[in-house]
Amino acid sequence: MSQPGNTHFTRKVSDVSDGKMGGTAEPSQTRQVARGAPLLIAALSFSLLTGASYGETSMERGEAMYLQHCAACHQPDGKGIPGFFPSLAGHPRVNSDHPEKIQEYLAAIIFGYHGGLIVNRQLYSGRMPPIGQLGRLNDGELLDLINYQRQSWGNSARAVTAAELAEARSKKR
Repeated sequence: MSQPGNTHFTRKVSDVSDGKMGGTAEPSQTRQVARGAPLLIAALSFSLLTGASYGETSMERGEAMYLQHCAACHQPDGKGIPGFFPSLAGHPRVNSDHPEKIQEYLAAIIFGYHGGLIVNRQLYSGRMPPIGQLGRLNDGELLDLINYQRQSWGNSARAVTAAELAEARSKKR
């Protein structure tokens, strides 16, 4: 006799875990489990292939992207390496809400940057790879990464939108 919801299934699982293996599943129970299997397999496959987990926030995904693509130069704490890679913590472009400065910041992330860069009267000579180009990161991953930088290490800038990212990408250097 089946009960509504998952109670019958839960009871059967607990019966097995208690060593009580008596009884067999009713055909309707087997069909219910079989119907849910493709969804479970798809979710697990997505998680394994992308490294994402269900319920992960944009900030968590952004942090993972930052640690993978940016932290070697800008450091895990966002403070950079003096003379080579600027600090992202308190960086004027990272924190700016001015549309032109946001576009400059996005262009550097998408297309990379090389040559002298002066931030807060300090010269930096490192090179930044084009992490938003050549299929390295898709737009969703870039937004997670960018907005993580704009909200971490004491930064409190508003989130960059997909439209702003698309505008920067369309300008191609």
